[in-house]
Parts: sequence; structure tokens; C-alpha cells
Amino acid sequence: MREFKEFHNDDNGAWLEVFCYQLAPGEVEELISLLNGFTFQNIQEDALLARVEGDYQEIWNIMEILKKKGFSWSELQ
Repeated sequence: MREFKEFHNDDNGAWLEVFCYQLAPGEVEELISLLNGFTFQNIQEDALLARVEGDYQEIWNIMEILKKKGFSWSELQ
């Protein structure tokens, strides 16, 4: 699962946090490469948590790219 966990925007900029879990073998390495520029807060064998900061438009553009790579908002939100 590739999910957007949290998005925040204020006068100080914007940030996006993503959470990926139930990953297949090799998928963690693929995501580490895809999420270039993110700060990884946790990496496990089948999951990872990462965050990126920037201005609103930059973070919005990153979200649009990640949507095309299978990321979506959790249905629980």
C-alpha cells in the first residue's frame, strides 16, 4: 500500500508525509529511489515512512507525480 499520510501547508511552507506498507520484496528499494529528496523517518523490510518539505507548489507537484505511481489518500481519512 502506498498512502499519503499527512499534508500540511501554512505561512512557513508545506510538507507531505507518506506511509508505505505491505510491500513486496524489492519494493522498499524502488520506493527509496522514487522518494528522492524525502527524509526517511522509518524504513523496515516491508514498510517505510517518509516526509518532504518545501513550498506549496513544489509539494503539490510531488503529490501529483506520486499519484501516478500508485499513491492515494487512505480511505480512513
